[in-house]
Amino acid sequence: MASELCKTISVARLEKHKNLFLNYRNLQHFPLELLKDEGLQYLERLYMKRNSLTTLPENLAQKLPNLVELYLHSNNIVVVPEAIGSLVKLQCLDLSDNALEIVCPEIGRVRALRHLRLANNQLQFLPPVLILWECPFPPAIGFQSTAIFLPCTFGFSPQFIDPGVGNPSKTSSLPGHFERDCRGEAKRTRENRGG
Repeated sequence: MASELCKTISVARLEKHKNLFLNYRNLQHFPLELLKDEGLQYLERLYMKRNSLTTLPENLAQKLPNLVELYLHSNNIVVVPEAIGSLVKLQCLDLSDNALEIVCPEIGRVRALRHLRLANNQLQFLPPVLILWECPFPPAIGFQSTAIFLPCTFGFSPQFIDPGVGNPSKTSSLPGHFERDCRGEAKRTRENRGG
């Protein structure tokens, strides 16, 4: 299995792949092969769902600087390192079905983030950047809409936070299903308000 993993990553590096699928491999640690030398500079999408990862490397942003989508659902991740805030191109981060207890406030530095999935974790609290929308995403830099999928264990209904309405206190409850298209939901929300 280890040699197959090394071969897969080596091919991705040599052929400058934009997508890498490392799902269902029972990985307990983030593969060092991904972080060797200059990393995978061309990689845009990394799929590592249904493994046994417990943490992410601190140098993730240095070695995989062009990540746009990172799928880590169904692992055992407890903590996301502060370095996640350095993945400046990241638009989609799926951390659902892990063992997360906290989300670091540095997630608010990821200006391109459009989809954040946190359902089915052990979160005790969320940083204000996610709850109150005190974040650096002014519409002037082209921030259109972000879907944040929260677990229901906080005693409030899941929220779709729509910064496009210009008022961070205006949120709309999502219907029960969390996996919705972010822009489609934003459109329906505005239509429901008559705007």
